[in-house]
Amino acid sequence: MYILGYTTMVASFVFALYGLWAYGYGIKRKKEMYLESGKGAVLAVFVTATIGICLLVYLLVTNHFEYKYVASYTNSSLAWFYRFCALWAGNAGSLLLWAFLLSLFALIIAYSKRTQTHALTPYALLVLLMNLVFFFLVLSVNENPFKMTKTIPFDGNGMNPMLLHPGMIIHPVSTYVGYVVLAVPFAYTIGALFQKDWSTMWVPIVRRWTLIAWFSLTIGNIVGAWWAYVELGWGGYWAWDPVENASFMPWLTTTALLHSLMMQEKKQMLKGWNVALVIVSYFLTLFGTFIVRSGVLTSVHAFSNSTLGTYFLIFMIVMFIFTMYVVVDRAHVWKQNKVVIEHVISKEMSFLVANLIFIGGAVAIFWGTIFPLVSEMLNGKKVNVGPPYFNEVTAPIFLSLILLMAICPIVPWKSASLPIMLRRLSMPLIMSVCIAVALYVNGKKDLYVILACFIVTLMIIVHMIELFHDVWKRRKRTQQSIGRVLVDLLKHNGRKYGGYIVHIGVAFIAFGVIGSQAYSVEMMKTLSLGESVKIGKYELLYKSLDERYEKDKDVVYATLKVHDDNKKTNVLEAEKWFYHHWKEPSSEVALQSSIFEDLYVVLSSWESDRSATFLIKMNPLVSWIWIGGIIMMIGAMIAMTHPMRGWRK
Repeated sequence: MYILGYTTMVASFVFALYGLWAYGYGIKRKKEMYLESGKGAVLAVFVTATIGICLLVYLLVTNHFEYKYVASYTNSSLAWFYRFCALWAGNAGSLLLWAFLLSLFALIIAYSKRTQTHALTPYALLVLLMNLVFFFLVLSVNENPFKMTKTIPFDGNGMNPMLLHPGMIIHPVSTYVGYVVLAVPFAYTIGALFQKDWSTMWVPIVRRWTLIAWFSLTIGNIVGAWWAYVELGWGGYWAWDPVENASFMPWLTTTALLHSLMMQEKKQMLKGWNVALVIVSYFLTLFGTFIVRSGVLTSVHAFSNSTLGTYFLIFMIVMFIFTMYVVVDRAHVWKQNKVVIEHVISKEMSFLVANLIFIGGAVAIFWGTIFPLVSEMLNGKKVNVGPPYFNEVTAPIFLSLILLMAICPIVPWKSASLPIMLRRLSMPLIMSVCIAVALYVNGKKDLYVILACFIVTLMIIVHMIELFHDVWKRRKRTQQSIGRVLVDLLKHNGRKYGGYIVHIGVAFIAFGVIGSQAYSVEMMKTLSLGESVKIGKYELLYKSLDERYEKDKDVVYATLKVHDDNKKTNVLEAEKWFYHHWKEPSSEVALQSSIFEDLYVVLSSWESDRSATFLIKMNPLVSWIWIGGIIMMIGAMIAMTHPMRGWRK
């Protein structure tokens, strides 16, 4: 099976290389025969990549420890679905998954009825095949997932215990999908520049693929934050880790792109800006992959393989030179027909300012992420940038963005009447001020937090009132039920109202972040058996410390009885797991979660007299972050149902 597996990698590389030549020659000579041959090569790459990935999955699930990758990331005690998840636990498997997904999307583009006759598709496939050539070259030369071990071990090393969590089934795959999909808008953008045709046919297809990428990155970031919160045992959900930042930055740029694409579609504005956003988003995915696989920055998420990092660095440089050549050579194409914003107070201006804020946030995060590398290059010392920098820099940026989101729904295209806008804002402003005053009266004296709550409240109320206004107006006209009217609005204008729902989801996340950051209470406490501790409205009684033995691990667990001010009682167990195959223990958090706050308990250490030290946190509104993430995904799915207007072949 080694020969079969490795042959699929080499064959995929050869087919991708041939397809690259066929499309290049066919485009240059305008010969349909070569374009069809390149199309067949895309199919061949997908078939060989599918055989390769299915074979690796089979080896993983059936414990073929004679293969180095299988022995490194699985063992016989793992459940079958975690052995399947080992596909993306290491470099070789995750790169094969990446290449397979890229071949799948290339196949969809080549054979879909919507895209196979699209004028830009040959150029797009040419660029996608360039990416496929690189990935299968690396898999064939440097990261062969079918490499054999010198001696067959009795059992494998197993997977990192931190990855044995449902979140790790979803988070990596959704992030990879988001990264890979962003290669498609990039490919079509390069195609549009090559063809020197910047008509509206470029916008719908780029928007659709960008929205898919944004949706996948949203899932990846939210689920990744949830996994960090319940699995890592440090009490938080976002640490501004370099790899976290690497997936967040393209999310910011794709969000900006989705907004500015609307400007190009409706007003023929921001063509050059959109070109830049597509290119930056694509290169941010390569940058994120470089960080994960180079080992240049320390991260709990990262692989360490400096040789592979070199491959990605060279590929980034080559693609950058290629991209800059195309952009500069075709600059006159996307600079044509400039349209000037007519009025300062208009939806056009609000979209432009929002884009600048998104990019400002991405630049601030990028600088904080690479600063350790810059400092090491300049003075030989790697100075790490921690959460305080990111929190202080990004908080005002994102609050200003939310304030803009609050105003944007009531701002019309072209120009706005200030008195009309103020009249529409009056009710949301009054309600938001009342909530801010209520917070102050109830003891929340931090003015910055109150201002943040005021802005987020204003945003959510404006969107709810605008949605209710549209529903009520349509109901009066059609005499239909409110439910039916709402369904019709979502069906016929999914982009607008899906966007509203996404914004409401963002507001929920903002409330969750504000509450958990501003009002979290934490203590580290050593308790003897029978001793209790008070935190907020909770009293925790330390009942017992016990041990149990399982097939693949030993478990030490502490039992705590929890009483709250409402006379409710609950029992929590905080655990420490010691895997037989892994040196470092992992913590299993004891979590009592409600809509308003979480009680979060971690067993840190214990002594021979059974006294134990606990990390105890009370985190307000964390559940709102997960609820907000779900709302955002629902809104994105509604927006994806919006038809691609302006489609041309």
